[in-house]
Order: sequence, then structure tokens, then C-alpha cells
Amino acid sequence: MKLGVISVDWESIIDEAKMVGVGYRFNVLKPVERAVAAGFKHIELELDTFYVIPNSFTTEVRRKLLQLKDEEGVSFTAHLPIWSTDLSWLNEHIRRASISTIVESIKMTEFLEPLYYVIHATGDQASKIYRELKGKKEVEFLLLPLLKRAEKSLEEVISKTEIDPRRLACETVEFPLSLTLELVEEYDTSFLVDTGHVLSGQMETTDVFKVVEKVRDRLVGFHLHDGYHRVVNGEVIRKDHLPLGNGDLPVKEFFQLLLDYNFSGPIVFELSLREAIESLEYLRKNLKFEILI
Repeated sequence: MKLGVISVDWESIIDEAKMVGVGYRFNVLKPVERAVAAGFKHIELELDTFYVIPNSFTTEVRRKLLQLKDEEGVSFTAHLPIWSTDLSWLNEHIRRASISTIVESIKMTEFLEPLYYVIHATGDQASKIYRELKGKKEVEFLLLPLLKRAEKSLEEVISKTEIDPRRLACETVEFPLSLTLELVEEYDTSFLVDTGHVLSGQMETTDVFKVVEKVRDRLVGFHLHDGYHRVVNGEVIRKDHLPLGNGDLPVKEFFQLLLDYNFSGPIVFELSLREAIESLEYLRKNLKFEILI
């Protein structure tokens, strides 16, 4: 297994922006280079940044990323855009624009040969509807129109990019796992488990082990962060994107399961670099076997 970190360290970005003020300009390479300097040899590129931050994916940026891959042995995965995109929404204008963004993102980063592309097959609107309907008997039936749009979108993305479907990793998002699995199996894509999403109750279960078992034949990677789903005085409280040790992830059992499965894919801390390093130290203190990055 290989431990990595996301390319955008929002904690550092906010701190730098506060210091610089109005003239602050985000440099996509800085957090990547900081992560590599900290010892991480796997980076997951957050492709939304290349759209919301003008001129951030220049020829020079591409050259240096490729240099890190070739000279430093850094491997990459890529998280396809999710901000204001929705591959499952009923508004056809939004769905088509989302497909165009996803297709362009894949073509834009193929020069790095990412191990896989993380994709949200269903979007925020589907998640909101599912949240309202969760627990009702008719929930899966009522979500079918959104699933059909997601199927159509996934088919178009595969056709327009000619990508090996197994290099598309559908993430566990706030949507029924059974329906996402149906989509994954129909289009022969891969699967990525987000531990925090599961732990915070965004699917039918908060049991990470049960989810991993269901998808293990297609499992290529993880987003690793802690989380929890609790009911306090009748109020649901859920948290994710927490450093390890701050939620309900049974860390020892989780990593033992991965060893038992001989899992060798990337495990990406979806945390700030500081929190990723903190979580790495937590692992080294709490696991009986050695953790390398």
C-alpha cells in the first residue's frame, strides 16, 4: 500500500492569503512540493483548482509535475472536478457542461498517466434528495431518474475520452451504495472508498469493513480521514475530514484488513499536510507493523 496526500493544502493556502492580502496568487506547485519534501511519494491532484484559479496549470507547472514523476518517483491520481458539476442532475444543460468539464480534465492530465481518476458519479442534488428520503421504502425507486442520468454521463465520459473504464474510480458519496455499485458494475469501472464519508453516515451503513467487503473486487484506492455519526439529544451530528484518532475509524483493524486483502493501491489522506503528518504519526504509534510513505 502507498500513503499519499491531496495536492491542495487549504490550511496553508488560507494562512498565506492572510499574510499576503489582496495580491495573493495561488501556486499549485507549492503544496505539491511541500508534500514531496515531507516524504510523500503519491499525490492526488485536485483538478477543480485548475478551473477556479486562472492560469494555474501552465506549461511550466506541467513540466515540473512531470519532472517530479520522472525524477522523484512521485505517482499521481487525480480527483475530477466536483465544484458546481453534477453528472446525475436532471437539468440537461448542467449535465452536459459537467461532462465537458470531466472530459477536458482527463485529457488535460493524461500526460502524467494518473493511476486512476476519482469521479463522483452522482452530485450534490442527488445527495440532498437522498438525505431527505433516507429511511423511506421507496428511496431507491425515487432516485432511479438520477441514476439513469449518471449512467448516461458515465457512458459519454468513457466514449469521449476512450479511457479504460477501470481507471475511473467511483467514490463512495452520499448516495445509496447499492445503486452506485449497480452503476460501477454496468460500466466496469473501479471503486474508491472514502472512510470519512462512510463513518459520517452518508450511505446506508457506517461500517467501513462492510463497504470494503462489498466493493473489494473493484477497489483501487482510499480517501483516508476519520469521521463519526452520532445522535445527541435527538440531533444528528456528523463529521468527516478529521485527523486519524478523532473519530470512529478502528485504525488497527482497518489496516489489518488491508494487509489481509493484500491491498497495494494508494491510500490518500484527504487532509491538510499538517493533519496528514499528524495522522501518519498516529499510525506509527498505534500499529504493530511499520508504516512507510
